[in-house]
Amino acid sequence: MATQVGLDHDAVIDAAAALVDEEGVGALTLAALAARLGIRSQSLYAHVDGLDGLLRDLALHSVRRLGDELRSSVIGRSGRDALVSIADAYWRFAEEHPGLYAATIRDPGADAELDAANLRAAEALTRVLESFGLDGTDEVHAHRAVWAGIHGFLTLDHAGVLRRPASARESYRRMIEMFSDALASGAPA
Repeated sequence: MATQVGLDHDAVIDAAAALVDEEGVGALTLAALAARLGIRSQSLYAHVDGLDGLLRDLALHSVRRLGDELRSSVIGRSGRDALVSIADAYWRFAEEHPGLYAATIRDPGADAELDAANLRAAEALTRVLESFGLDGTDEVHAHRAVWAGIHGFLTLDHAGVLRRPASARESYRRMIEMFSDALASGAPA
């Protein structure tokens, strides 16, 4: 195989992103990515630190993209409108980029760059919750509950287990409405 001209780290991550969106994160191997790029697996080591490095870099890429979309979704919004908007942004991202969405879930451990990207991505939801008057530990508890609800719902939906005869999208909308009502009422998180 000939080396692909113009191949760099960003091109490798873009190809990995396309692969996971089409086939799922579990399908990402160095061999599968190399085949997609038309290169030998060994050539990937010039751009990523093995499979774990590739998964880490993909997580970083995914978290940054999701964070950009979340921030854009809430500009000029607050309260219920902002919560609905950010929930819709999560839904769209997970629908359009199921592999990238799955790649966002990675424990950063001691990886300061990934940790910072996660914190930056979380800022949008933090600001939404602050618009309900939450701060300090109340905001942290609410953030965990809302994020876990959104992520849990999207994960279950994408796994195909939400099969009862009602619209999953409508159930998601109602869940966000319940969160919004609870937050607007000042109920503790």
